[in-house]
Amino acid sequence: MYLFETLPNYMIFVYRSLGIIQFCPKNSHKIVKISPTVLYVCLQLYFLYTSVKFSSDYMTLGFTGLFHYLDLLSTVGTVLSMLTSLVMFRKRSKRLKTLLEQTDKIEIFQTNEKSRLSCIQILLFAGIVGLILLVPFSNSMIDLSFFYFIPLFINIFDHMFLCDILNFISSKFGSINHHLRHQIKTEDEDIKTNIRRVQELSFSHYNLVDLTKKITRLFEITTLAAMGMWFGYMVDGSYYTLHVLVHGSPSFWTDVGFNCMFGVLHFFWLCFVIDGFARTQNTANLAAIYLHDIWNKYLERGKLDRNVRYLQLISIRFYNTKVRFTAMDFFSLDWTFGHLMIAAVATYVVILIEIEI
Repeated sequence: MYLFETLPNYMIFVYRSLGIIQFCPKNSHKIVKISPTVLYVCLQLYFLYTSVKFSSDYMTLGFTGLFHYLDLLSTVGTVLSMLTSLVMFRKRSKRLKTLLEQTDKIEIFQTNEKSRLSCIQILLFAGIVGLILLVPFSNSMIDLSFFYFIPLFINIFDHMFLCDILNFISSKFGSINHHLRHQIKTEDEDIKTNIRRVQELSFSHYNLVDLTKKITRLFEITTLAAMGMWFGYMVDGSYYTLHVLVHGSPSFWTDVGFNCMFGVLHFFWLCFVIDGFARTQNTANLAAIYLHDIWNKYLERGKLDRNVRYLQLISIRFYNTKVRFTAMDFFSLDWTFGHLMIAAVATYVVILIEIEI
């Protein structure tokens, strides 16, 4: 699959080790082929162990008042998110492999460039490293820290893999847009040939949109569970940080630094996910605009014959296949969702402060 030819081997190794990819890409490096399910099984066993241990020790951790319920909320979100990931990684594997192979069959000219880390992705990696380095300085138990961090990191890397797929698909949409722009600029008088080429591109666009929806649908449940976990973490961490700032703490700077880094990591994670969806959506929906530019070109030249009028039918196809990403129709995965999540966290933190007062 061409997607895996553009990804660095170390990222494929991480995806395979965490169980995010359950199949072995062809022509992979040897270290990628031997990595698959050993660590994935270990993560399953470790998660079951920590779940039982945390549940049995939960009442003795010393949380009181609102902190008791907030930590309970975070714990439930963590357990549900991890269980969802462990089930869906296995369940979607064969279907995902088939859909990626079908995406490869949509032959559109593309460059053979390796994928590069975006600025948000670099900041996300920096946040992960910073959070890991701060763990030894935290007052929380190591078991408790890993109980929260393992599901967090698995969900982050799951979305990294999803964004790699979206970048791959977005490049195909970009190639279609490039050919449509070429049709706008061309001075070729063979209108029938140009319209036939636009028709071929519209078929490729239609098939690519259909495959994109099917692929992202495989990630909807894990995204929904991950966003629930994200919300619980952010409310818990934000409220605890404000509590420490107001009432103080024996390890004031450690607690503030740790929770601030925790919040920054979650902020970058949310931005990274939304940016991947929004960029792909915008690139895919540009095709309809370019088609109208082609129509306007022939309209200005006074060449509206029956061949050119066929563009109206193609335009209807473009508008009926607009890309819009959702999480099982609960919410749209665009920048308005980011505003909604941040506003919801702020609202609940204010409510918690008022309850405490």
